[in-house]
Amino acid sequence: MSSNPKSKNIRKERVDAQSWSNPERGDIDEYFLRKRTTVDKLIDEGGRLIKPGDLQALSRKADQLLNKLEGISPCCSPGLDLAVHTIVLVLKSARAKAAGDPLPKHLAEVAFAAGYFLEVCDLIPDDTPEIGLADDCAVLKRVLARNQTELAKIVILP
Repeated sequence: MSSNPKSKNIRKERVDAQSWSNPERGDIDEYFLRKRTTVDKLIDEGGRLIKPGDLQALSRKADQLLNKLEGISPCCSPGLDLAVHTIVLVLKSARAKAAGDPLPKHLAEVAFAAGYFLEVCDLIPDDTPEIGLADDCAVLKRVLARNQTELAKIVILP
């Protein structure tokens, strides 16, 4: 965590490609530290790779996001259900359907988060007992937090 009081709520996890040990349930921050990256860096890099065609393809897979969510107990990943439903609303929005190249940053990051959630083998494989969705949850929530102003215009004020 940053010592800057303005960034109290911003996670600065770092992630080390040589350390593949699984974190305990509450140690996702430490896991990212060992991996020598941050959730923000992962989102920045992933978002830059998203093109309008990727956004459109993920928009068509919105039901798959909801299907995956159905198999997850809400108590295992608090906030994941709200994050996924918000991502789905954005993907199905008129703004997402009309987006061109270059994609607005917030839509690229939403598409990255959706794709990341659909991946079974990501930073922490989803089938890892108790913690498999911790990274997915961190990415989804962080994308929503980073883009809350723009996403509110899509979800709340369509």
